[in-house]
Amino acid sequence: MHKQIPLTVVTPESSHETYIQPGTSLLSSIQEIPGIVLDAPCGGSGTCGKCLVEVVSGSVTPMTDEELSLLPQGAAGKSLRLACQAYVLDEDGNSLVVKCDGQPGAYQAARNSRFSEPSSPRFSVRELLLPPPSLQDQRSDLDHLMEQSKAACHRIPVGDLDKLRTLRKQGHALCLFRDGLPAAVLSTGEVPLGCAVDIGTTTVALYLVDLATGKVLARKSEMNLQRTYGSDVISRIRHASDPRGRSALKRLITDQLDRMFCDCAAGASFAPAWIRNVVIAGNTVMLHLLTGTDPSGIAEAPFIPVFTRDMHFKSCELGWMSIPSAEIRLLPGISSYVGADITSGLLAASVCASDKPVLFIDLGTNGEIALWDGKRLFCCSTAAGPAFEGASLSHGIGGVPGAVDSLAQSDDPRGITHTTIGGVPAAGICGSGVIDAAALLLDLSLMEVTGRLAEVGTSRLMTAAGDERAFTAVPAENAHNNRAVLVTQSDIREVQLAKAAVAAGIRILLETAGVRLEQVHAVRLAGGFGSWINVTSAQRIGLLPEPYRGIASSCGNTAGMGAVQAMLDSSSEAALAELVSSAHYIELSSHPEFQQAYVEEMIFPQG
Repeated sequence: MHKQIPLTVVTPESSHETYIQPGTSLLSSIQEIPGIVLDAPCGGSGTCGKCLVEVVSGSVTPMTDEELSLLPQGAAGKSLRLACQAYVLDEDGNSLVVKCDGQPGAYQAARNSRFSEPSSPRFSVRELLLPPPSLQDQRSDLDHLMEQSKAACHRIPVGDLDKLRTLRKQGHALCLFRDGLPAAVLSTGEVPLGCAVDIGTTTVALYLVDLATGKVLARKSEMNLQRTYGSDVISRIRHASDPRGRSALKRLITDQLDRMFCDCAAGASFAPAWIRNVVIAGNTVMLHLLTGTDPSGIAEAPFIPVFTRDMHFKSCELGWMSIPSAEIRLLPGISSYVGADITSGLLAASVCASDKPVLFIDLGTNGEIALWDGKRLFCCSTAAGPAFEGASLSHGIGGVPGAVDSLAQSDDPRGITHTTIGGVPAAGICGSGVIDAAALLLDLSLMEVTGRLAEVGTSRLMTAAGDERAFTAVPAENAHNNRAVLVTQSDIREVQLAKAAVAAGIRILLETAGVRLEQVHAVRLAGGFGSWINVTSAQRIGLLPEPYRGIASSCGNTAGMGAVQAMLDSSSEAALAELVSSAHYIELSSHPEFQQAYVEEMIFPQG
């Protein structure tokens, strides 16, 4: 029998007790505890420095110089450790108590999300008159309901059948119809609800919808809790390579969504069981992980997923017992790296309705780009990396309260000013903030076009972070816990890699379609990051081409908007099918001109 060491993990909300084997990292131990999620963007490889815990008592392996270099300034001697680098020691009487934040909070939702009225409403509620039971007509309650509905078949769930006896005695029943067929028998006072979900690599967004009226009643956005296994899809695919890892990732997202269904419904004073329909968009990897499907084929040539077409389930198949009567639909994608979040977004943004070229860009961990040339659809995906989500930055955090989300020149004594999400003291910097920072550095001549930062002492804004040059976005006296928010030389390199990948992808897509830069009529920026980005800053650093000034606009969380549209509008079926079947996917990794374009786009534009 293997020796077991008691471990108590304390979070701001609760404490959890478990037993672990010696030689196990604190990160992997905490990942096994339901309800606790420790942020680990690098997936436990010991490179991001984000999985901070406090070892209150007990014995773990000593700190290495590499780990020490990743800890926040002033953390040495305070029992702070990186959970992925601290391993439990096999000592008699060893008992561990560890403190951690536990679970990321609410994530800043995309703005500018607009929901259009369905042109062909899919759902309706009708009152059906039911004759009282009699010996002369011994047909079943359901047969009478079907006769009154004038439908040839139905989709009524088993859980609704018990209501029919009581409702028939009352002489009438309210029935939810979907595409002309009875889909549910409603309880007295029940509001038929639907949920549209966008599962992103970084963010999970949920929209609660009244199926009868089409009105969005509530919305909720959170950080994807799978982030504890890495901020990018490749890290998660690696962890999902064995059945146990897949099961852990599936449990995290299904449990998170189950809780979000309950929270969103209860927050609007509705019962979760009233949720009758769920439509889910997401990138191809996220949908594989949701269903517990092996995604390993996506990570290696020729990059073949198990599925991309739309899928239909019962809620119980995904363990969602809080919404027992819900039908679940996963929207279709195009390829391994252009998934249902993009097809849904293209639908919502009406990209293919234009007779002129339109560029659609979803900026995030995966930079998906689509170009409609007026007749044909071209698309590609670039490995932008997690810099735009703040994950790979030394002081980077997601779109959570305390994240520096904008920087600008000002009359302040330092010459710059900043804002944070929630208006609270700065705890780190997110993607939109670091784009502003890079643009500022160029405008202030504190960074060369090669990305090299000015020397320490050149300006009061320049400082040192270990062996690196760094820009002080927020000084310590104005920051949370008196910890300055910095943008280091390494952070700038991360931004260069990300912006070069997207800019090169745009170039290749335009060249393939035979469309010139100036011919593009509109540029639609999608996703959480895309909705908050300063377009002027994005153009200043070369993320977006200069000719697009004035035609680039944010269109919000188009994946979530498209999921709402697919749920409510029956005409969306044909539109989605046409999108998927007609799309021309360009594989950039094998394109002969991509590497050269990528290298050229690494350079920042001249002022």
